Amino acid sequence: MSRPEPRERLQMYLAISDLAISSVLLREVEGVQKPIHYLSHVLRDADERYPIIDKVAFTLVISTRKLKAYFESHPIQVVTDQPLKRVLSSPALSGWLTTSAI
Repeated sequence: MSRPEPRERLQMYLAISDLAISSVLLREVEGVQKPIHYLSHVLRDADERYPIIDKVAFTLVISTRKLKAYFESHPIQVVTDQPLKRVLSSPALSGWLTTSAI
């Protein structure tokens, strides 16, 4: 694990499977990505049946809540292969996140 420098730009990768979600917070040092923090969450019951884009958004919500200090003190680039910006910018599509996320 690595400790970031103050205000250093970080990257967060989101990974989603049918039964679990995870994220890893990284920093880049001389072209090498070094992990700072890793989160994983097992999906249960109804959470397993959500569409993939909802799982991606849910992963981001969980990550921002658990790693709040990093998000407040560093610019963070979220990396995913899903159209996350479209979902988060629409209140109708992302409304359940504000009430159902952990």
